[in-house]
Amino acid sequence: MITTNQIYNESCMDTIERMPDGFLDSVITSPPYWQLRDYGYDLQWGLEPTYEEYLQNLWSMMEALHRVLKSTGTVWINLGDT
Repeated sequence: MITTNQIYNESCMDTIERMPDGFLDSVITSPPYWQLRDYGYDLQWGLEPTYEEYLQNLWSMMEALHRVLKSTGTVWINLGDT
């Protein structure tokens, strides 16, 4: 279960998995851009070998978020290019 007002230092997918259905009103995220930075840890997003794998990770996150968003919830995702 998730506790509000707490920082979780883990994969976003692990955190989302523990959230109950309809838990969130809003999500604001800025995932790492593809092939732009190495943050120095295994399995980080953004260093996938192909942009298709990168997009699959983002789609998986969006599907997981759909479950935990309220029916009136919104998702704001900041993605850009260089």
